Amino acid sequence: MTRPYERLWSLLESSERDPDRFEALVAKLDADELVKRYADVIDASGDVRPKWEGPLVPDLGGCLSEDATEDLTDWIVGQGYDVWAKACGADDEALVVLFEEASRERVGDDEGRWGGRRTPPIGPAFYASYVRRFDEDDFWDALEAELDSRVVEGDEGDD
Repeated sequence: MTRPYERLWSLLESSERDPDRFEALVAKLDADELVKRYADVIDASGDVRPKWEGPLVPDLGGCLSEDATEDLTDWIVGQGYDVWAKACGADDEALVVLFEEASRERVGDDEGRWGGRRTPPIGPAFYASYVRRFDEDDFWDALEAELDSRVVEGDEGDD
């Protein structure tokens, strides 16, 4: 059985959890691949938890905001297939454990899973690489078209 978003997971695995290597691999992708991998991140993040349904974090006294939930789910995608697969559909308690790990990594209290460095922002890396080399306006139109085609086709971005 193939994994959903296979090309995204393969790219992350090829980076060997080295942020510099990840950036170099992303820099080699053409415009179409950058859009598709960014769409993969959006879809994979949403598979973990829709951004408007942030988990309840007792230490914060409430649920994560949409932005914080997006940051968390992007970080989860950045940990690779195994962590992502376990997080998909996970309850609040399981996501809070991951949120706390991501928070410790962000403030430097945890070495992180990326060779002792912070997990790179996965989705934004594809966007940043695109706008360095191509027209930014084209990115948003292409991303919208890619996401729309996935809704129509039921695709999980494996092309």
